[in-house]
Amino acid sequence: MLTPTQTKTADTRRAVSLIARVVGKGCNLRCIYCWSRHFDQSLLETMPFEVAEKLIKDASRLDQPVYSFVWLGGEPILAGMDFFRHILDYQRRYLNNRLVRNKVQTNGLALDDEWIRFLLDSSFKIGISIDGPKDIQDYYRVDAENKGSFDRVFHNIKKCQEAGLKFGVIATITDISVSQPERIFDFFVSNNIKGFGLNFAHEMDNGQLLPFSVTADQYAEFMTRIFDRWLEANDPRIRIREIDNLIAGLLGGRPKTCSFNGSCGNFFSVDVNGDVLPCERFATAAPFGNLMDSSIQACLSSRGYQQHNQEVSCLPRACLRCQWLNVCHGGCAHYRNGNKPVFCAGNRRLLQHIVNRLTTLTKS
Repeated sequence: MLTPTQTKTADTRRAVSLIARVVGKGCNLRCIYCWSRHFDQSLLETMPFEVAEKLIKDASRLDQPVYSFVWLGGEPILAGMDFFRHILDYQRRYLNNRLVRNKVQTNGLALDDEWIRFLLDSSFKIGISIDGPKDIQDYYRVDAENKGSFDRVFHNIKKCQEAGLKFGVIATITDISVSQPERIFDFFVSNNIKGFGLNFAHEMDNGQLLPFSVTADQYAEFMTRIFDRWLEANDPRIRIREIDNLIAGLLGGRPKTCSFNGSCGNFFSVDVNGDVLPCERFATAAPFGNLMDSSIQACLSSRGYQQHNQEVSCLPRACLRCQWLNVCHGGCAHYRNGNKPVFCAGNRRLLQHIVNRLTTLTKS
């Protein structure tokens, strides 16, 4: 039931995106800010082939223009190359002659020559997680022995570039890096990394903001400065996910990412055992069902899914009165703290800054 301070947004139903956690929380890093840091990440639990096959078979029964699969972990590459070969076989069997997109998000630690060749040959899109220069990366992105990961990951990034494997980068911005937007921008661009996204660490524990977190003010300051750096670079090859999405919204288009386009309810994840859940940011949510005794269609018709979809598609009335609603659509549902999204003030400041800068440019 909607509370008095909330109103349901317009229907944003689109093709669902399928997110598979193929090794559960198992990982070869122990990032301090990771959502799975409280679990035993040394436990590698690979998704059984029958679960992966059922996922793809069920997906084939959905009437969609494109079938998007995102293969996550933990560290998904730890599932092994044979697992992904089976994935391709199942997709050929059940989704033949349909448009299929596969993406793997990896920390890059295990990207050897064999993996790079496989990803090239199979047309997987790849995202690599790296937070910036060595001191920034090594502060929080450490391995089980508390050793920094930069040298190994950056070495593999260079190998990907030499082999011609295209990739995007996701950088998590923390209390350590939030004061250094220009340095992070320059690091990526100088290393020929022209496409990257920015995730902002923000977590509470017993009402207290955890030390690695970023505040709304810090977010706004970081993003306005990185926007200015991007504008000054004047290079259309440089694509920053958040800037691309916000400008698209300002120009009357619809942002592509779920954080800005109000389509949160169309994303769900499948755990190793077949449990169907919301996206990974809602880690404590109850499953909508399990693929091995149900189906994707049944899970999407379940009372749990319908309730979740209703909750994430409801915005505070303050959002519905906001001039920027058609740009951010209330932001990521995970960061809506009560009746006010966590980064709301930051986004308002950022969007006004973008409009002011672009208006000045058009008049000059």
